[in-house]
Amino acid sequence: MISDFEVSQLLMSKVFHDLAGPVGAMNNGAEFLKESRSDVHQKAIELMQLSSSQAVSRLELFKAVLGYSPANSEVSLNKIKPMISAYFSEKPITFNWKNLTRPDEINMTSAASKALIISVLIVASSLIYGGSVDIEIDNAKEGKISFITKAYSPQGVKVENDAVKILADKNLNLVFNSQNVLYLYTSRLLENTNGKLELTRNTNELSFNVTVDNVLNEPETVSASVADI
Repeated sequence: MISDFEVSQLLMSKVFHDLAGPVGAMNNGAEFLKESRSDVHQKAIELMQLSSSQAVSRLELFKAVLGYSPANSEVSLNKIKPMISAYFSEKPITFNWKNLTRPDEINMTSAASKALIISVLIVASSLIYGGSVDIEIDNAKEGKISFITKAYSPQGVKVENDAVKILADKNLNLVFNSQNVLYLYTSRLLENTNGKLELTRNTNELSFNVTVDNVLNEPETVSASVADI
């Protein structure tokens, strides 16, 4: 079985792989700036601005998913939504957040927020030709929160066979690499949050139904006597 240390190394390989494109484009833009023509300068600057924006968006999302934070620390949905939109800003994907009247009132633990983001990341990545992602959140049950993320495209969705195998079998004897390690991380994350995952798919649709623990820290109460005031 692959060790946690190896998992960490592979996850970092995944991060570096996703950042390589934008950073490389910034370098190309810098090369273009050596030209003397003003129109070339303008195109180079635009390329560098776009690429740097992509790099920042990817770093922010991967930090939220892979980085450390206290498991029970509180995260607002208002912080999660912009990160997801920015990460997929260059993709022809529409995100539909269902039945949300006050997203600022939906709070979850850091661990639960990771489960939400990674669910959206996986299903949205199946939309090779673009499409839509519907997201529903149910936090009515005490101590639990559920996320239903559904990707749809009339041109079809692409689901990696490794994804289904890894998420369905925790003890799978499979060769892991930087392309499929995210699914292993998802499996480990669900284990650590007493999570359950239901995965359904067909030609045009991929759906994740995830339920995880969501026990927020109680706010501290401070009592003071008359003598203390």
